[in-house]
Amino acid sequence: MSDQPGPITLVTDYFKSLQASICETLSGIDGSAQFSVEDIETPGGGHSRPRVIDGGEVLERGAVQFTHSIGAALPPAASERNPHLAGQGFQAAAISMIMHPQNPFVPTFHANLRYFVVGDSHWYFGGGFDLTPFYPFMEDVIHWHATARDACAPFGDEIYPKLKAWCDEYFFLPHRQETRGVGGVFFDDWSEGGFDQSLAFVKSIGDAILPAYQPILERRLDTPYTEAQKNFSCIAEVVTPNSTWRSTVAPNTASNPVGVSSPCWHLCRHRPFGSTTGSQSLARTKPSSTKTT
Repeated sequence: MSDQPGPITLVTDYFKSLQASICETLSGIDGSAQFSVEDIETPGGGHSRPRVIDGGEVLERGAVQFTHSIGAALPPAASERNPHLAGQGFQAAAISMIMHPQNPFVPTFHANLRYFVVGDSHWYFGGGFDLTPFYPFMEDVIHWHATARDACAPFGDEIYPKLKAWCDEYFFLPHRQETRGVGGVFFDDWSEGGFDQSLAFVKSIGDAILPAYQPILERRLDTPYTEAQKNFSCIAEVVTPNSTWRSTVAPNTASNPVGVSSPCWHLCRHRPFGSTTGSQSLARTKPSSTKTT
């Protein structure tokens, strides 16, 4: 990449601000639980701030995690695609989140944004967000994708269709032969237009997370549901996100952010098995077939 990396503090300051905004907004909607706050110093001068909410009236369990990792040499898994970078020093900043609401009619959502710098000149951004409804509503899916489209629009009309298709492919579950939920946007190795332009794009995606999810959460959180419907949502969520290990760069960072990103077993291991007649047809359809207007 010809453009030089920008100061990582520009990225970490934004990620921490975004984390604070999302936690404040979602805990305000919940009204009964707060996100924990923990600051962990990591080897090499890095910093981790895991924030977890548990047992709320609206949010059963969720996490919004910030990490800044500094390492003297890339681990082998992180240099597979670029072997010439093996052994070089790196910095990585990331914010990742997942929410599991109490009400099965409120979708789960996942999001993450990340920035990698290797050596003196190799850098890129990555991330995205996607929605997993167990009982999908077309208006929610259209709103989710329209918000994603609007976040991409200032950077070119071709960006949203490209990132939407990338998300569909990345989160395809081979063992189920279906996508994970109704998708969203995903990107990796992103350095379009240089650092300033790329950071502006990442901020646009990050700033769209709450506008995409909050209206859906507030619209569905009081929907009546049965125990069988709750059981179904819990069982359906027991899917290993294929992005978790790919987002882990430094082996010595806090383990809690990775573990809490897949809390499904914690949610359903003590719950009796149940069935439901709820339709999953929309959630099991390729999101590329869903049009926004």
